[in-house]
Amino acid sequence: MARRGGRVVAFEKYGADRAGVARIAQSLGQADALLLADDGDSVVATADALAAAGANLKNIQLLAPALGQSARVQ
Repeated sequence: MARRGGRVVAFEKYGADRAGVARIAQSLGQADALLLADDGDSVVATADALAAAGANLKNIQLLAPALGQSARVQ
C-alpha cells in the first residue's frame, strides 16, 4: 500500500456484538477508505453501528468484498 501512496490509519478487530466499532468510528477522521472483511449482512450491520457511533461515512469509500451478498444492499 505504501508504494501506491496509501497508509493504514488503524487496524481494529470487532466481534459479533460490534463492541469495537466506537474505536473504528474515532479512527475514521483520517481515513479515505474503510475495508470491512466480513459477510454481507454483517458489513451492513457494522456500517449501521458505525453511523450510530457518530462516524460520518459519506466521504469514506467503503470497501467490502462481501457487500453484494447482502439482501439489504441489492
